[in-house]
Amino acid sequence: MATSTTAITNLQTVKRYLRITGTDDDRLLVNLIDAATSRIEEFCQRTFVTASYKQFVDGSGTGQLSLPNFPITAIRRIGWERKNAISVTASTATDLRATVEVQDDQIVLKRWASDATEATTTLDFATFETTATMATQITATTGWTATADATVLTDELIRQGGQDALSSSAQLYYMDAADADYRVDEASGTVSLFSANSESQWYAFDPTTMTFPMGRRNIFVDYSAGYAQTAVPPAIQEICWELIAAAYHGGQHDPTIASESLDGYSYSTRNALELRDDQMRRMNIWRRAAE
Repeated sequence: MATSTTAITNLQTVKRYLRITGTDDDRLLVNLIDAATSRIEEFCQRTFVTASYKQFVDGSGTGQLSLPNFPITAIRRIGWERKNAISVTASTATDLRATVEVQDDQIVLKRWASDATEATTTLDFATFETTATMATQITATTGWTATADATVLTDELIRQGGQDALSSSAQLYYMDAADADYRVDEASGTVSLFSANSESQWYAFDPTTMTFPMGRRNIFVDYSAGYAQTAVPPAIQEICWELIAAAYHGGQHDPTIASESLDGYSYSTRNALELRDDQMRRMNIWRRAAE
């Protein structure tokens, strides 16, 4: 029975911690592992277990860029120069309205015919992996034409809200790869620029400075970050076990009773997965600052 791919701990470790040998409660424990992981990630504003990311992050206007997930294990690409990827046009002149939207994992085409009938088409990045194949499919869709201005991976397209494609072509963009050199502080998730082949490769408004352009979600980064599950900081794993234990043992009591005391012994079932103050203090050093 598998936990989520980013679970902070695993079923076998939790059963050893709880001194459980049977399998009757395995499904419950897996659910509690995922719930405790989610609670810790919410507080720390980060994912701890290794995963791959393709993200648009904020440009700092300085020579450093802070990635939201760390420690970094690999950076495959950084880009920040916006270029045309696909031009999309609604080809039915009688349409009242037509828009194209780039969502997290798909392109959404919407048309409203002259009788106000709405037609929606979704085209997944996983099916149409390049802008060339995506443009071909858009053109094959009734009421649409498209041209690929560059052939890149579709999941590198800049996420955009619905654009008018009826009065003029809607432009879909991607971030071109940068040729600049950089170094990486893996532990902190910091990327620092330090050289270039020519000044023209730097921030266009001030080519003598080596900086990432300032902006919102204007830097594309393809990277991997996180710990192997067994290498997650021990304090984080311990807190995960504590949350699971509190929820598991709390569930063995009468759920209609919020708390009970008897001869110096007490327990509470009220929100067993809620982080205590001492647990939050222990996790503060791994908490990512809010944007």
